[in-house]
Amino acid sequence: MGANLEGAHLSGADLWGAHLNIADLWGADLGGANLQGADLGGADLGGASLLKAYLNRIDLSTVKSFYKTKLDPDILSKIKTKWPEKLENR
Repeated sequence: MGANLEGAHLSGADLWGAHLNIADLWGADLGGANLQGADLGGADLGGASLLKAYLNRIDLSTVKSFYKTKLDPDILSKIKTKWPEKLENR
């Protein structure tokens, strides 16, 4: 099992290259966080805030859930188009 970071306040954190695979990030505040190159495979980002987060070089297809996640419009559009099931109930 991954780390339990449910509800954590990580806004603006430098998480470049972090290993957050299968982490529970439900409701976490990751607004403005640098997540470039982070491993989010199997991570539950439901209810999290990723507004203005840096998501370059991340394979969003491996994230478990974006249910009720606050996302920038361009990222939300990409997820709706490619992986709409990740926006559904967890």
